[in-house]
This record gives sequence, C-alpha cells and structure tokens, in this order.
Amino acid sequence: MTLAVEVLGLLAALEILGRILYPISREGRSKREARRDHRRRLSYLGDDRNSLAVLRDLYSMEKRYLPFLGWLSAPNIRLRTIETNAQGFRDRASEPRIGGEYRILITGASFAWGMGASSNAKTVAGQLETLLNQQGSETRYRVMNGGFLNWSSRQEHVVVTEFFDAFDPDLVISLSGYNDLVALSKGTEIDALAEARLLGQAVTDHLRPMGTLRALRKLLGTLGLWRLFVLFREELAARAPAARRIYEYDLQRAHLGVERVVQRYLSIADFLARKERQYLIALEPEIYSSKKALTVEEFDLRSRFLEMDLNIVPTLTRYRHDLSARLSSLAGERFQFVDLACVFDRETEPVFIDYNHVCDRGNLLVARALRDTLAQRRSR
Repeated sequence: MTLAVEVLGLLAALEILGRILYPISREGRSKREARRDHRRRLSYLGDDRNSLAVLRDLYSMEKRYLPFLGWLSAPNIRLRTIETNAQGFRDRASEPRIGGEYRILITGASFAWGMGASSNAKTVAGQLETLLNQQGSETRYRVMNGGFLNWSSRQEHVVVTEFFDAFDPDLVISLSGYNDLVALSKGTEIDALAEARLLGQAVTDHLRPMGTLRALRKLLGTLGLWRLFVLFREELAARAPAARRIYEYDLQRAHLGVERVVQRYLSIADFLARKERQYLIALEPEIYSSKKALTVEEFDLRSRFLEMDLNIVPTLTRYRHDLSARLSSLAGERFQFVDLACVFDRETEPVFIDYNHVCDRGNLLVARALRDTLAQRRSR
C-alpha cells in the first residue's frame, strides 16, 4: 500500500513538473521557442526593444492558411512588435486612396515582411514611407507591406493580382529573390517546398477523419508525463550535430529554374502594365554574396551557416548572378530592376541577424536604397 502511494505521488509530481516545464499554450510555447533561438543573443536585435520580445511575437503570432496563397498572419493581431490589418498583412488598414496620394506596395517573403524588425514602423515598408514623406513634396506617400514568411515569387503573383483592388498601388516593388534562389540551390521540386508540406499537413489535420490512434496521441499530448518525454526528445535533438547539406550549381537547373522565376515576374509586370501601374524588382541582399565587412557577431553567424551548408556561397552566388543578369537584360518599359547585393558594403555597424534577415538598421539602409532608386526613376 505504501509503495502504491509513493508511486502515485511520484507520478503526480512528474505530471505537475511536465506541465510547468513544457507548456502547450501559445504564449508559453512562444516564450520557450524564443529562449532557444540563437538570435536572442545578438546585441543589436530589436534595437530599442528587447530581443526576446521580437522573437516571442514571431513565435506567438497566429497564422491561417488561405487557398492559392498559403500561410498569412491572422487578421487584427496586436502584439508588442507586430500588428496586422483586417487582411492579415503587417500593416495598418488598407484605406481608400486620398487626393494627392502615391501608393507603393512592397511584396516579398520574410525580408519584406520584416523578420527582425522591432515594430511595423521599422520594416522596410514603414521606413521607406517615412523617408519619402520627409522629402517635403506635395505628394503624400503610402507604402504598404504585402509580404509574409516563406513566400516566393508564386505568392507575390497571387498578392498582386488577387489583392490589387484592396491595395490599389501606383507602384509595386518585389523585394524578394532569396527563397527562389535557395530552392534552386537545393534543387527543390514544388512538392518538397515548405508551403506544399504545410498544405498537406493542414489537409491531414482538418479534413481527414480522426482515427483512434490519432485521438489517443492528442490526449496523451496534454499529459504532463508525455510532455516530459517530448521535452527530453527535443533537448536531445537540439544538442545533436546539425545535418549538413551539400549545395551544387547545375547549369540545366539554373537555366530552367531561373526562367520559371523570371516568367512569374514578367506575368506580374504584364498585369500591372494593363492596369497602367509601375513595377520595380529589387533583389534582396543576403549574407553570402554581400561584401560587407562583418562584425564579430555577424562573422560567427556566417560561420555557423557555412558549417551546415557546404558550398553554399559559390552555389547561391552563381544562381543569384544568373537571375540578376536575366532580369537586367529584360528591364525596360515593363519593369525596372535593381540588385541590392551591395547595399551593406560600406556599412560598419551590424545588420545581419541570420543568412538574409536584418535588424532595424539594415531595413533603414534598404529603404534608403529604394528611395534613391525611385528618385533616379523620376529623374529619368
């Protein structure tokens, strides 16, 4: 009898401990993920805000899956560093055009969305709007953020064509390219992309009937004892050596893959031309092709990536050159093109928080480069 009581007491203690150490609430999980993120140690992440707040909001942000588009933030989110409008974009409400207003839409993936930005105002879109309105012109500029995490040129095409009336832009800027280049470097087919896997998982979770085994797994997942097991498994996985990937440049894949990306951009350009709107393609910067003098923290980041991604620098750089050269050769009446690979070359302060995301300072430098590019367009 005493032994049974002791066993039950131990199980009860473990149950309580599991619930404390491994919370399954959105807030609890986001705090845990933020503490495990190596970017929290960067001295320049968040600038005027705590770096943990930037990461915690990133992990706690609720998302939804939209057919034909993919994942997007939930509408009307109000977090410390992230706010979304009624459509789910990281922006204020999309209001009707006012007199004397020039509207710019920035599309893209996590770089355009603002991974690493300490607020909506510190994203590229937010800082570009501030810079343009500081010029003293009679024109009032409205810069809208139409990007999101993990997107590629496919999602950009959907955003521009399907959300055109909501944004009503005079100019669209595609601030993107990295995710398409990584897919080329990996030789990834569409069914292996993250968005395809997530869609398959969404179908499994919400459309297929729940079997007995899956129902039991869901029930066990709420128990503290099971959470201790999952916690132990995750800690082992975190301590295990990272799997290394070998990247190689393939000439045939470069030709076909780059052309697919270019055709998506051209389709966007043709759509905007029919609407008598303008289009600028800006190839986003990343740490591999940048000639920036890296700070100690940035150098440690880059070294970490190079240990996991073997041969990534020459591979990604060659694919980037191919895409940049092709877009440069086609630029003209339908669209204009700028490669932002060198935007940080003269910068001495840290900007990169990982392979292609930047802090508030980095977003400001990109916004300045886009402002200067737009000024050159007007002068021509």
